[in-house]
Amino acid sequence: MLISSLKALRREIVGILHPDVTLIGQAIVGIPVIGNDDKILEYSPDSIELANGIGSVSSTKKRQEIYMKFKRGGYSFATIVHPAATIIDYNGPQNLDSVISYTWEKKIGGPSGTNAKEIPPII
Repeated sequence: MLISSLKALRREIVGILHPDVTLIGQAIVGIPVIGNDDKILEYSPDSIELANGIGSVSSTKKRQEIYMKFKRGGYSFATIVHPAATIIDYNGPQNLDSVISYTWEKKIGGPSGTNAKEIPPII
């Protein structure tokens, strides 16, 4: 679902990191496995955003450890919301297009905004 969301948002995906280094060079749903978590250190924190794809069934400990390790290193994690996501509130379902548009325009500057900047690729 994460890769599907990133593709739907038209984000550039540099690659997938995986603890099993024997997978390096292979592709998962068309995205190359480029290394393990240490590969991130080859990129400066301001040149990429990270997307934490570690799932959690019973414990979020590993997910939290990875998040804290790279946040302490100055890296940032992208907030990923699929464009087709729907929120249910007291007024009924609402499509998140307006939330994504607001984030794009206010945080990034949007394609025509005066503060527009290039969105970094995702790992």
